[in-house]
Amino acid sequence: MESSLRRYANPRRRVRFCTAEDLVIHKAVAGRGIDLDDIQGVITRQRDRLDARYIRRWLREFSAMLESPEVLERFEAAWRRLHGA
Repeated sequence: MESSLRRYANPRRRVRFCTAEDLVIHKAVAGRGIDLDDIQGVITRQRDRLDARYIRRWLREFSAMLESPEVLERFEAAWRRLHGA
């Protein structure tokens, strides 16, 4: 995921931010109530700018590794609320 970090120059310091996609992935893995709200908020704000294929690919990996299919479903449920079935 290192290559997906966004870098912004500041005269005094270099600041790095994760992408919206990586934020969604981290929130889906964590799975707390606030994380689910955050996932919905990111999807709502970013809409079709999100790389859903990238998110799904990583969430499938985490779901398999954690033996937890709900990791992927957390994203899919939020996606369906905005985009329909």
